[in-house]
Formats: sequence, structure tokens, C-alpha cells
Amino acid sequence: MSNLSADVLGAWARQATFEATSKGLDDDTTPVWQMDLKSYTLGQQSEALRRDREQLERVAARLRAVTTTWQPGGAQTLKSQHSSPEDDLRLALEQINGAQTKTLFNRDTTAQAELSGFVADVQAVLAPLSRIDTGAGGLPLASTVISWTGDIQTVWHAAVTTRQIALHRANVRIALARRMLAVRLLDTIATSAATIIIRLVTPGAQLLVFPALWQFTRDVLTELRDRQSAPV
Repeated sequence: MSNLSADVLGAWARQATFEATSKGLDDDTTPVWQMDLKSYTLGQQSEALRRDREQLERVAARLRAVTTTWQPGGAQTLKSQHSSPEDDLRLALEQINGAQTKTLFNRDTTAQAELSGFVADVQAVLAPLSRIDTGAGGLPLASTVISWTGDIQTVWHAAVTTRQIALHRANVRIALARRMLAVRLLDTIATSAATIIIRLVTPGAQLLVFPALWQFTRDVLTELRDRQSAPV
């Protein structure tokens, strides 16, 4: 996963770090979310989810503000170290829509590669079956398998306690919320791209819009997190 993809999807992965509660649930093709209560607390996970949800909502609002108002020919300034993510995005859209579009295909493809990786990661966690595990010190306590249609099957460790049952259920809620957060981010980028693409006149320019929006998303999140970590 790219860093942003990992930030949004959290503990979702394609390989398990400890075994499921039942051997019959182990499947290398099933995306898995695992939470070890010895390493992380659900309070930490809940707070991280709240923070990321709030930040991505702010990203979406700022992205909509640019994409719904941008018109070709509106940004003529050069990118500088003092420019905002909005300024950089408007300039990128002007370049994408301009005569120099062909040269942009040969630029750094990091954003394109990261976006492709994020799309693949989201597709993976939306597989027909996904598994959510809760453990403690590498030992499984409970495993829940959820189908694409919403069918749920949970297998509990024989010695699981009432508190551990409650913790696993909370873990399931967090895992599903993380998955939905990733879907919403992908939908925001796709919707914003569609808004921009209908205004472009340069053939092939559409292919560069998605990486530009992904770069904007990364830049805004970096800005928000830098502000959050800055000393008061």
C-alpha cells in the first residue's frame, strides 16, 4: 500500500499476521483486518478513525470548492513554495488542458502509481469475503467473516470473555468504518474528476486529471497534519 492508502485503510491487509480463530477461516485470497489488543487499544483506533474521517471531510470540501469553480484559463501563476494546494491544483489543471499536455505524460508518475495502488487496495478489501480478527499477544480471540451481501459469521475462541466479545464487536465496527472511508475517498476523487473532465478540450488530458486530484489530496492531508503537529 502507498502511505496514504495505508493511512486510510488502516489495518486492512492481504496477509494475516496471526491465525484466525478457526483453521477453516484461513484463506490467502481473503482481505483481513487484524487487531492485537496487546499492541493497540481500540480507543487509539477509534481516535485515529475520528481524526482521519474529519481530515478527509475537509479534503473533500476543499476539492469540491476547486473543481466546481475551476474554468480553463483561470490560473496563470507559476507554482512556488508559498502556493497553496488549491493554487497548485488549478495550475496543474491548466497545464493538463494546455498544449503542453503531451510532455506531462513523461513526468514523475508517483501520483499515478499511488492512485493505482489505492484503487487496487480498495478493490481488494471489497472482495466477496473479508475477515476481521481480534487477538491478544498473537493468539486469536475471535474471527468474523463478512460476505459482500452482508452475511456475517463469527467464530469465538473457547475461552473468550464477555469483555473480549465486546472488544471484538467494536473492532468489527472500526474495520468496516475504515473500509467505507476508503470508498468515500475514491468516490470523492472520481466525482471531482468527472466535474473537471467535461471542461477539458485537449485530447488525452482526461488521463492526467485523476493523478492531479490524488496529489491534491496528499498535499492537503500533509498540510492538515503538519498544522496538527505544530507546537502551539
